[in-house]
Amino acid sequence: MLGRELVLTIAVCAAAGCSAASPTDTRRPGSGTGGTDAFGNVPISGTGSASGSGAAGFGNPTGSGGTGMRVVRKPGDPNTCGGETHDAEGRPLDIFVMMDESASMIIPVDLWGPTSMALNSFFSNTATAGISVGIGFFSAGCDEAAYQTPLVPVAELPGNAMPLQMALAAQLPGPGTATTPALKGALAFAAQRQMQIPDHKQIVLLVTDGEPTSCGSTLQTTSDVAAAAYAGMPSIPTYVLGIGNVAGLDQMAQAGGTNKAFVVSDPMQVQGVIDAMNQIRSTALPCEYKVPTATSGAFVKNQTNLSWTNAGTTSTIPYVGDASKCDPTQGGWYYDNLDAPTQLIACDFTCVQFKTGGSVSVVLGCPQQGLE
Repeated sequence: MLGRELVLTIAVCAAAGCSAASPTDTRRPGSGTGGTDAFGNVPISGTGSASGSGAAGFGNPTGSGGTGMRVVRKPGDPNTCGGETHDAEGRPLDIFVMMDESASMIIPVDLWGPTSMALNSFFSNTATAGISVGIGFFSAGCDEAAYQTPLVPVAELPGNAMPLQMALAAQLPGPGTATTPALKGALAFAAQRQMQIPDHKQIVLLVTDGEPTSCGSTLQTTSDVAAAAYAGMPSIPTYVLGIGNVAGLDQMAQAGGTNKAFVVSDPMQVQGVIDAMNQIRSTALPCEYKVPTATSGAFVKNQTNLSWTNAGTTSTIPYVGDASKCDPTQGGWYYDNLDAPTQLIACDFTCVQFKTGGSVSVVLGCPQQGLE
């Protein structure tokens, strides 16, 4: 289990089992009120022409406005290709939580108790099973090296839930908010782990109720640390969870490649913190799928397709070649390494669609469908 709300399967298809359907264009520029399904593969209703402006494009079932690229469907539709079906293994997510234990977490208002309750609930929730989590704490300590080893090692949930919960119960908040060395140490740990376990995705989650103050820490120095880690090789993103009315944390999140902080303005509402943690989990989970091992033959790069089934409709996601060709409103997928692929990676738009539900499949042995 990977803590996903997706059901991921791999359909492995021998070439002999593919139907020899005639080539068909399933999405093209059009006009009028026509439309397509969420990924532009199957017409739903209405009509249109091949010229002018109008219907086409992902996520627009009524087909109003816009001009889309087209999927060139070759003989052998992956959606009608018979063969073997295997469970797929997506890329696991590892989270190093670096948590603020400064005195302001308990004075003048106890934020520690509700936040701990929310994290305990998150750690033990069945939806997080398969995610690996470790935790460290910071207050006034300035030694970066001290933060490079989690107090509770990163390990898979739900097995690691009890050690994490015990660590939260045992901590006593103290003075200072040494955010810069704490984050730098956590990111160094995550980068080392990423090199050791390259098939996992590593992230650091900074949980804090205040701006950096101790050991020369400022918003700028902490943001610089986050930016350097995100730009590094390997790239490690920083997610930020703000507890209470915390200003300025967006700067750190943006520098760390995660757009903005998740701020819970009323942390006394435990569910609000739980909801924020679930949003972080959903956002951080990668839409990256291992190239499967075909039992019926060798893997062929140009005979691989990615499909999504949702609400009874199956859509073939177009192959786009590389990340630079991902369209923000068309989506698609590409290989991690075209010369020696190990992962199929969904474009951002497609990944957002996947996370709404349904199941994802990798289909081998049928002509690859791509954008023209």
